[in-house]
Amino acid sequence: MTDQKFVGEFMASLAPFQKKLDDNYEGTHKKPVVLGRMSAELEPLPAQEPKQVKVALRSIRNPKFSVEYEVPDTDSIFAVKERLLTDPNGPLVGTEFNLAGIRFMIKSRAISDTRQLRELSSTEFTVVLLHSNADNVPSSGQLYWADDSVIAPDVQTPTPVAETPEVVEETPSFPSEMWEEIAAVVAKYTKDSASVVDKLRRAVE
Repeated sequence: MTDQKFVGEFMASLAPFQKKLDDNYEGTHKKPVVLGRMSAELEPLPAQEPKQVKVALRSIRNPKFSVEYEVPDTDSIFAVKERLLTDPNGPLVGTEFNLAGIRFMIKSRAISDTRQLRELSSTEFTVVLLHSNADNVPSSGQLYWADDSVIAPDVQTPTPVAETPEVVEETPSFPSEMWEEIAAVVAKYTKDSASVVDKLRRAVE
């Protein structure tokens, strides 16, 4: 029996078990939903308009102060620092502080100058004023608070560790009796034992 004939007979034997469906049968399957082509383009979201917020600045060390400004929430921390430093009625008028010596902190965490106010969870800042006391610490550049108290102690120079001297082993010295015994053994193999032992002794000692 050929393979083709076998397959034909096998398929014919399955005919009684097959159910023929009506030509209009749709069953329980769902027809695919065809979405219409979108003709309208999405409009861009409107830009977020800046709003005024109150910024509270408080210094707990000298010079102590507490001030408030109303500024746009799009202002950066750097812009607020400039406002504090250049305010003609502000607490830093006539002082020698500059932008590099002003730090804004929220819960003891320094805030980057590039952050916008709208990005922060709070607009209440602790102001830290720093300067370098060149008269007291000319070499280390130690930072001080505005009232000349040290922010952190100077880093102490580590105590140099004494170097362990290199141990030089002394050349061992062998007794004459040993060389005599060696000479007796060498004499069994060569007549020039004295010369051989002498060279060996000089090489060792």
